[in-house]
Amino acid sequence: MSPYRYATGSAPAGDLDVFSFEVTAATSYTLATAVDVNRNPCHTLLHGRNTYLRVYDANGGLVDENDNASPNNGCAALTFVAASSGTHYVEVSGAAGSAVNIWYLWID
Repeated sequence: MSPYRYATGSAPAGDLDVFSFEVTAATSYTLATAVDVNRNPCHTLLHGRNTYLRVYDANGGLVDENDNASPNNGCAALTFVAASSGTHYVEVSGAAGSAVNIWYLWID
């Protein structure tokens, strides 16, 4: 996935969706899930969505992870600076293994 692209999916309880994307060393990347293509936040009570993000480097080392972008937003979001160029992986799941209806993943 290149910057400013998105993927969509759903996650039954315990499901993990994994995507690869290329990074350039010393570059900042922001990854976030949203409720729709307009990047509306996941209000857990309203939308029933609570996502979890994990980013891994090419060797499988955990780079960063996030549960909620803010106290009122069940969508996950994180920003990291790539230590080296190459392939990274993002894992999207429901928080605490819960099911998530439809989600959208953005990488900027």
